[in-house]
This record gives sequence, structure tokens and C-alpha cells, in this order.
Amino acid sequence: MISRFYELERFFFESISQKYIDLDEHNTAYATGVESFNLNPVMMRHCPENLGIFLQNCDSFYSASNLEWILGVSDIALQQIKGSLRGSY
Repeated sequence: MISRFYELERFFFESISQKYIDLDEHNTAYATGVESFNLNPVMMRHCPENLGIFLQNCDSFYSASNLEWILGVSDIALQQIKGSLRGSY
């Protein structure tokens, strides 16, 4: 059921976005072109290997269009981030 939700989420944001980029296998940034961070989300489903570089890549993607953005973090990614901060991810 969760995978179906992610499919629908992807379909929705692809259809309203001017552009989008798959940042890696699990995470996508969508740029609608609307100057509201709420409509320019990064959907983080899994924690990337290097969170700092990942966030820099997100910022570069949106900065090229002068857009603010928001990071949506799934429960899975949040647990992975917490684990990496504890050193056991």
C-alpha cells in the first residue's frame, strides 16, 4: 500500500512540476515554479549516503530557478538519520 502511495505522490508532483530531478534511487526534488516553498518539495524516502552533499544538491537545483523549497522526510528516512547521528545506521 505504501509503494502505491509513493507512485501516486510521484505522479501528482510530476504532473504539476515544471521540472524535477531524481537525486538518487529513492529521493526526488520537484520544482513547480511557484514562489512558495510548500510547492517545491524534496521527497526524502530514504536517507542518502551523504546527507550534506544531498542537501547541497537540493539547494543547487532550486537556486538555479531562484526557488525556496521544503524537505519532506519519511518516517523511514527519519529513523535512518537518527541512527546515523548515533553512529549506527
